[in-house]
Amino acid sequence: MKNDEDLVYRLRRRAEIRRQIPTRKSVQDNQPDRLSDLLEESANEIERLSNMKPFAWYDPTNRHLSLYQHDPAFTPLGQLIPLYKQSSNIDAGIDRNTDNKGYEIGTEEGYNDFIKYRNRL
Repeated sequence: MKNDEDLVYRLRRRAEIRRQIPTRKSVQDNQPDRLSDLLEESANEIERLSNMKPFAWYDPTNRHLSLYQHDPAFTPLGQLIPLYKQSSNIDAGIDRNTDNKGYEIGTEEGYNDFIKYRNRL
Protein backbone atom coordinates (compact mmCIF):
# COMPACT_ATOMS: atom_id res chain seq x y z
CA MET A 1 0.00 0.00 0.00
CA LYS A 2 1.33 3.41 -0.98
CA ASN A 3 1.54 6.26 1.48
CA ASP A 4 -0.75 9.13 0.41
CA GLU A 5 1.91 11.60 1.56
CA ASP A 6 4.64 10.18 -0.70
CA LEU A 7 5.55 12.73 -3.40
CA VAL A 8 6.19 10.08 -6.06
CA TYR A 9 2.83 8.49 -5.37
CA ARG A 10 1.03 11.85 -5.50
CA LEU A 11 2.68 12.81 -8.81
CA ARG A 12 1.71 9.50 -10.41
CA ARG A 13 -1.82 9.66 -8.98
CA ARG A 14 -2.30 13.20 -10.30
CA ALA A 15 -1.14 12.11 -13.77
CA GLU A 16 -3.58 9.18 -13.66
CA ILE A 17 -6.46 11.46 -12.63
CA ARG A 18 -5.68 13.98 -15.40
CA ARG A 19 -5.75 11.22 -18.01
CA GLN A 20 -9.21 10.09 -16.87
CA ILE A 21 -11.01 13.46 -17.00
CA PRO A 22 -13.43 13.05 -19.93
CA THR A 23 -13.78 16.80 -20.60
CA ARG A 24 -10.05 17.28 -21.28
CA LYS A 25 -9.28 17.95 -24.93
CA SER A 26 -6.36 15.53 -24.97
CA VAL A 27 -8.64 12.75 -23.66
CA GLN A 28 -11.36 13.55 -26.20
CA ASP A 29 -8.84 13.60 -29.07
CA ASN A 30 -7.08 10.49 -27.74
CA GLN A 31 -3.82 12.47 -27.58
CA PRO A 32 -1.08 12.22 -24.94
CA ASP A 33 -1.39 14.64 -22.03
CA ARG A 34 1.94 16.45 -21.91
CA LEU A 35 1.52 17.59 -18.31
CA SER A 36 0.64 14.06 -17.18
CA ASP A 37 3.69 12.78 -19.02
CA LEU A 38 5.80 15.40 -17.26
CA LEU A 39 4.35 14.45 -13.87
CA GLU A 40 5.20 10.79 -14.45
CA GLU A 41 8.67 11.66 -15.75
CA SER A 42 9.27 13.72 -12.60
CA ALA A 43 8.11 10.86 -10.39
CA ASN A 44 10.42 8.44 -12.21
CA GLU A 45 13.40 10.78 -11.84
CA ILE A 46 12.74 11.37 -8.13
CA GLU A 47 12.50 7.62 -7.61
CA ARG A 48 15.74 7.02 -9.56
CA LEU A 49 17.64 9.67 -7.62
CA SER A 50 16.38 8.44 -4.26
CA ASN A 51 17.73 4.98 -5.07
CA MET A 52 21.24 6.22 -5.93
CA LYS A 53 23.94 5.37 -3.44
CA PRO A 54 27.18 7.36 -3.13
CA PHE A 55 30.37 5.56 -4.18
CA ALA A 56 32.65 7.73 -2.03
CA TRP A 57 32.67 10.49 0.59
CA TYR A 58 34.67 13.72 0.68
CA ASP A 59 35.47 15.90 3.71
CA PRO A 60 36.47 19.39 2.50
CA THR A 61 37.63 20.32 6.02
CA ASN A 62 40.70 18.11 5.79
CA ARG A 63 40.45 17.21 2.08
CA HIS A 64 40.05 13.54 2.87
CA LEU A 65 38.36 11.23 0.39
CA SER A 66 37.19 7.74 1.33
CA LEU A 67 34.96 4.94 0.15
CA TYR A 68 33.65 4.61 3.72
CA GLN A 69 31.32 7.15 5.31
CA HIS A 70 32.58 6.39 8.83
CA ASP A 71 36.29 6.60 8.01
CA PRO A 72 38.15 7.68 11.19
CA ALA A 73 40.25 10.13 9.14
CA PHE A 74 37.21 12.38 8.63
CA THR A 75 37.08 15.34 11.00
CA PRO A 76 34.43 14.87 13.72
CA LEU A 77 32.44 17.95 12.76
CA GLY A 78 33.43 17.99 9.10
CA GLN A 79 30.79 18.26 6.43
CA LEU A 80 30.78 15.04 4.41
CA ILE A 81 29.86 15.38 0.77
CA PRO A 82 28.54 12.22 -0.89
CA LEU A 83 29.94 11.53 -4.35
CA TYR A 84 27.78 9.83 -6.96
CA LYS A 85 28.54 8.30 -10.33
CA GLN A 86 27.74 10.81 -13.02
CA SER A 87 24.57 10.06 -14.93
CA SER A 88 23.68 11.22 -18.42
CA ASN A 89 21.21 13.79 -17.11
CA ILE A 90 22.59 14.89 -13.76
CA ASP A 91 25.84 16.37 -12.53
CA ALA A 92 26.27 14.48 -9.29
CA GLY A 93 28.36 15.22 -6.25
CA ILE A 94 30.51 18.32 -6.47
CA ASP A 95 32.12 19.52 -9.65
CA ARG A 96 35.02 21.81 -8.87
CA ASN A 97 38.31 22.52 -10.55
CA THR A 98 39.69 24.61 -7.72
CA ASP A 99 43.31 23.68 -8.32
CA ASN A 100 43.00 23.65 -12.13
CA LYS A 101 44.18 20.03 -12.31
CA GLY A 102 41.25 19.14 -14.56
CA TYR A 103 39.35 16.59 -12.49
CA GLU A 104 35.74 16.55 -11.41
CA ILE A 105 35.05 15.11 -7.97
CA GLY A 106 31.48 14.22 -8.93
CA THR A 107 32.46 11.47 -11.38
CA GLU A 108 34.14 8.12 -10.92
CA GLU A 109 36.86 9.16 -13.37
CA GLY A 110 37.32 12.37 -11.41
CA TYR A 111 37.57 10.35 -8.22
CA ASN A 112 40.36 8.22 -9.73
CA ASP A 113 42.16 11.36 -10.98
CA PHE A 114 41.81 12.90 -7.54
CA ILE A 115 43.36 9.84 -5.87
CA LYS A 116 46.28 9.92 -8.32
CA TYR A 117 46.81 13.63 -7.65
CA ARG A 118 46.50 13.19 -3.88
CA ASN A 119 49.05 10.37 -3.88
CA ARG A 120 51.58 12.63 -5.61
CA LEU A 121 51.45 15.18 -2.75
